[in-house]
Amino acid sequence: MPMQKQIHSNQKKIMKHLHSIEGGLADSITKLSGSMSFVYFHVLWFSLWFFINQGYFLPVVAVFDPFPYGLLTMIVSLEAIFLSTFIMVAHNRQTLMDEYRDLEEDIEEQEAVKDVEDIQKDLNDLKRSVTIIQKKILNTDTTQGKKL
Repeated sequence: MPMQKQIHSNQKKIMKHLHSIEGGLADSITKLSGSMSFVYFHVLWFSLWFFINQGYFLPVVAVFDPFPYGLLTMIVSLEAIFLSTFIMVAHNRQTLMDEYRDLEEDIEEQEAVKDVEDIQKDLNDLKRSVTIIQKKILNTDTTQGKKL
């Protein structure tokens, strides 16, 4: 039983981590960043950035980040840092989910082992009872045979 209490304690800790707001946010961002919509958005964003800063839209939009695009480089670097962090958080949450499933399987396995042990005990009790009944029948037959 102490091991089962430890497993339940671990399950509670894991569930607390799995239901955190930060973890849910990281999962959502990771899901979004792994989509084709994210790729299309970046293709459009980078294209517009380059065209604007090459002067193609000069009468309407002024050049704000001339070549070598230092501002764009900084923004993309920060984005990469945050995305990699969110991906690591999501990975850690996935690891926690795997641990939770493993704990559930351990509990189910322990319950199955206990059920098998209980069934085996019942079978042994039945076997003993049948043996006792057989001995009584044999004793009755032998005592009746002697009386005849």
